[in-house]
Amino acid sequence: MDNDFNQEHREIEKDLWELEKRQSTRRKFEAILKIYSLFGLLIAIFGIAYFVFTIIEIELSKSQQLALLVSGTGVALSITSWAFLVMRREKLNEDVEKLKAMQDLGEFVWKWSKFEEISKKVLLSEGSEFNRYSIREVIEQLYARKLIDKEDAISLEEAIQARNMAVHGGGSIPKKMLEHYSLKIDEIISKVMKKPSN
Repeated sequence: MDNDFNQEHREIEKDLWELEKRQSTRRKFEAILKIYSLFGLLIAIFGIAYFVFTIIEIELSKSQQLALLVSGTGVALSITSWAFLVMRREKLNEDVEKLKAMQDLGEFVWKWSKFEEISKKVLLSEGSEFNRYSIREVIEQLYARKLIDKEDAISLEEAIQARNMAVHGGGSIPKKMLEHYSLKIDEIISKVMKKPSN
């Protein structure tokens, strides 16, 4: 049963990772398409204008040709500037998202450190003997003393992987996963602190 639960949880995590990667790729692709569509529109406008002038056979003076050239350049410049602004806005939004992700990551790592510290203090106060450098042994002792239940122990084992990825830079962690583990750690800290000594 535990293996099925772990397997299902890993599959959900994998799906979240893939979804986040797809969304990032889609945003970049959409921004590139916007720029191409603007340049296409610009080329179409100039092509139609040239076509109209060839059909009407209007003789333009040099000053009129210069005025058209300047106005055409102005239109091209403003459309290009708008396209770059769109790209810059997309980049700014991406940077803001990265900053939020870093804050979420920092909060998660801080909560994990708090969990380790509180758990070790509680176990030491109860006279438990454990390897103070092994968080897995701390989790086992918490479970053995009924300070946490089986589901909590499984969640903590999974959170260890997320914590190691956060600390050692093993890749980005989906926001929903960080939120889930942060909330779970808060719940577990409350349980550990509230449980009476045996």
